[in-house]
Amino acid sequence: MITFTYDEKDGTRSTRQARLDAFSWVRLRRLGKLFAADILDKDMADLVSFAEGTPDATPAAARNGPPTMIVVVPNGVGLGHVTRMMAIGKALNKTQNFRIVFWCFSRAAAIVQAAGFEVLLRQTAVHLNAHPPDWRRWETVEFAKTLRHIKPDIVAYDGAAFDPFMLNAMRTPGCGRSGVLWVRRGMMRADTSRSVLDPEQYSDLVLEPGDLAVEADLGPTKMAKAEFQGFCKSFIAPPITLKPYLPAYSRREAMKRLGLRRGKYCLVSLGGAFGNWDQLLWNIKEHAQRNRIALVWAQSPLSPPPDDNGETMIRQFYPLSPYLEAFNGVISATGYNSFHELVMGYGGPVLLAPTNLERMDDQEARATYAGDKGWADVLYASRPEEHGEIISDFMARLRKGTQVTTRPDTFADQSDMAEALGGICKTYAR
Repeated sequence: MITFTYDEKDGTRSTRQARLDAFSWVRLRRLGKLFAADILDKDMADLVSFAEGTPDATPAAARNGPPTMIVVVPNGVGLGHVTRMMAIGKALNKTQNFRIVFWCFSRAAAIVQAAGFEVLLRQTAVHLNAHPPDWRRWETVEFAKTLRHIKPDIVAYDGAAFDPFMLNAMRTPGCGRSGVLWVRRGMMRADTSRSVLDPEQYSDLVLEPGDLAVEADLGPTKMAKAEFQGFCKSFIAPPITLKPYLPAYSRREAMKRLGLRRGKYCLVSLGGAFGNWDQLLWNIKEHAQRNRIALVWAQSPLSPPPDDNGETMIRQFYPLSPYLEAFNGVISATGYNSFHELVMGYGGPVLLAPTNLERMDDQEARATYAGDKGWADVLYASRPEEHGEIISDFMARLRKGTQVTTRPDTFADQSDMAEALGGICKTYAR
């Protein structure tokens, strides 16, 4: 570890730490002024002088074209990483005409490409059944080649921890002129280790997508902000979703596109694991039939269809938000993207079924907050005895055509977020 002082914009000075291998000389010279600690150490003074650039040195060639960001997308459990980064990309395209290139490990790469982004499809070591250290060395070489060719202003990552291949590539010759953006969601579980904050030391900016349930956030990102490691700064954006950049179909148009006839429909989009799955599905079907509600299963592009002998109506469409008006109600998991699209952009009854996987964000806290606000009803995996009554009441309100009028109804402008990312470009354009 290295310890150094940092002069803040308000004139104060803070003491920070970072791993010694977090930076190359090329990145350091764009982040601060370098001095030899011992002026009598002539070798160190020469090295610092060379790193800073001599007066007669030939200036680096200016970058041509629009500002560019390479987005590294892991192969996550669902589509959260991909969706969030596409929304950020759309915001940057709208305000600053960014070029966005996805270094994509996700199986949803075709979705990214269909949205108009450049995609470099990659394979994980698991996909290739490769020896991880060998895979990482090759990935470092390939990523470094791409950095030298594209010369991005920003390398962005959305996920829990940086893979070493990304950092190793950025330290290789010719690859140090890019800033690092870490897109890190909040609402982590209260028992999450603070070690999840370690990637801050490698980042120029930690971008946290705002969460409407932030008051219920008890995780480490709420208690400790990115202001003490490396040269990192933090920025909390308004809730980030794709919805503002997508068409909004009328009920008639949405039903036509989905091949639905007249009637009452409930969309079911449950995502990952949820306690006793079979019992939950049985309850939903039973009460839907009693209320003459047709169920439509939203099949994720990353998962197989439900195993129910073809009884459920299945539609594969993504993203969901343009089609929501086709449905009189929605039963959904409580991931970041689905939660905010429903709470901020939909008027029908919503029943949230938070997943209970430890590696995911605190969906139960988010769902509970929405329930307390009157935005949605909640099914808890730990309280199955309540499910029948809750689902019965939900279906009855759906049948009546009940609307919820207490939810937020607007999406905030993201120009401040775009400006914060533009600041990274200015830093590395020196």
